[in-house]
Amino acid sequence: MTRDNSPRADATAERLAQLPPVFDKRSGVITAGNASRFTDGAAALLVSSLAKAQDLQLEAQAVIRDYVYGGVADLATESLCGPAMTIPVLLQRNGLSVEDVGVWELHEAFAAQILVNQVCLGSDDFARGRLGLERAPGAIPSERLNLWGGSLALGNPFSATGDRLVMTAVRRLRDSAARYAIVSSCAGGGLGGAILLENADMLQDRSPLDQ
Repeated sequence: MTRDNSPRADATAERLAQLPPVFDKRSGVITAGNASRFTDGAAALLVSSLAKAQDLQLEAQAVIRDYVYGGVADLATESLCGPAMTIPVLLQRNGLSVEDVGVWELHEAFAAQILVNQVCLGSDDFARGRLGLERAPGAIPSERLNLWGGSLALGNPFSATGDRLVMTAVRRLRDSAARYAIVSSCAGGGLGGAILLENADMLQDRSPLDQ
């Protein structure tokens, strides 16, 4: 590959603000500039136990600590709120706070979808009413979220976006020497998922990983 045709060097805030809405023509906020474009892509991951990787003399990049799948109750109002439905549960189950996670990668279906999920992650009312939690975990710090470009900039090849998110998170973990990363995405039908990764160079508890 010699050139990626998704990032636009000529994009400016002023030009993006002039683009017309693509769904709700009268009052919509989603445009071709703040939605992920469909692209071609391919990706592959090798997943194994830590013991098997060592047997094959492969260097582990990160380990999967936990994951959560969930869904929304109302497609009309919560269709793309999968991250807000799953991230708080994942954090609570593992005794972590938002601040404990150094790397965050969220799929950007639309810019508005990221903003809505951030509001929900910071809302105690949402946490209590929708998840049965005492309080909200808080919004994701912007300085830790999608720092190397998300789906809005890079595109959204449906069958490869998940792997791209995971591998970007893994590489950011190792580049920044952070311990934990969380990758999360919304999905069709109101579904969502979140996965907790740990930097393989910083493992403190290895025993469950040898199974």
